[in-house]
Amino acid sequence: MPASPKNSSSYKKNTTLSFLADFCSQHLLDEKILIVPSYQKGRQIGESLTKAGHSWVNLRFATLPSLAHEVCAEEIARAKLKQITPYTTSLLVEKAFTNLKQYGHLDYFKALDAKPGIIKAFSRSIQILRMQGISSKSLSPQEFANRFINKKKGTEIHLLLSEYEKLLQDKKLLDKPGLYLKACKSFPQNFAHNKYFLCFEDQALTPLEKKFLQNISKDRLITLPGNPVFGIQKPRRFHKVT
Repeated sequence: MPASPKNSSSYKKNTTLSFLADFCSQHLLDEKILIVPSYQKGRQIGESLTKAGHSWVNLRFATLPSLAHEVCAEEIARAKLKQITPYTTSLLVEKAFTNLKQYGHLDYFKALDAKPGIIKAFSRSIQILRMQGISSKSLSPQEFANRFINKKKGTEIHLLLSEYEKLLQDKKLLDKPGLYLKACKSFPQNFAHNKYFLCFEDQALTPLEKKFLQNISKDRLITLPGNPVFGIQKPRRFHKVT
């Protein structure tokens, strides 16, 4: 009989833990970095390994943002950059929108007020674009606008993205996409030496996260079967590491 969803999920979890335990055993003295969506999830995996009687010497858990900061912390300090939270990101987007509206650069969005819901939507759109590796310099304003059904809307999204990036630069601030971009450019070439990087097969990664992980891991990236939240299907708009 086909396995029930519950049993199937349990089987996937056991397979993942067994694979991880075997890898830790085979590479006992090598440093192993398991990419997890949160440190809480990492602790849960560690507890599961311990309860199952497995040793996980030299295995540590890291989120991708923490790993990105680790590889370029010196560069961030040298450039006197300050990382910002999603809340500060929204404040910058609000400032960018207000600037454009104040100077009469908006037409499609000119009737909108800088209300929390509007700013949240703009902020989310900008972060999605930047996590896809798209900046205001990636495409010309015309090329960018041509990607939208309404070209006027596309033109003003490009203006907003450009103004937001200018504020980041002027204030020496680093949002999450900026952190990944910085890490991709400034990580030590020997960072992967004597290290293995482990990533869940179905872990949700944006193109920028995928690029960063592949850059630092070189040929030492190991894909684990299953995903970090066992039994949950990955969103279609993300890409798994290949």
